[in-house]
Amino acid sequence: MAMAATVTNHNDNNDPGTLRTVLNNAGAGDTINFNLPGDLD
Repeated sequence: MAMAATVTNHNDNNDPGTLRTVLNNAGAGDTINFNLPGDLD
């Protein structure tokens, strides 16, 4: 299953990345949004 992940981080350009990259770049105060097919809102 494909998964898109983006991270809102004042230190980057909010580019989509792999889950590993997103988690490695995440820091305190950052927001990680996972877009999963069939996810309930």
